[in-house]
Amino acid sequence: MGVVGTELEALEAVEERGGQAAAQSVAKKLKMNVDYARLLLTSLAKRDYLDLSARGIYSLTEKGRQEIARRTL
Repeated sequence: MGVVGTELEALEAVEERGGQAAAQSVAKKLKMNVDYARLLLTSLAKRDYLDLSARGIYSLTEKGRQEIARRTL
């Protein structure tokens, strides 16, 4: 299963920040609660669209980049 709705917006928000972002900056961009943003991002990381560093920074993976490219064509 691919990404849907808000998940795609979260991936795009990470991409707009150079491919790396904290949950707080994604939450601000998408105008949502930081806990919900963290839930979305963690879900995407578990499905290999993002990597999560020990410092709490989410980074786009190749799979995430391909999903954005596929969905924005």
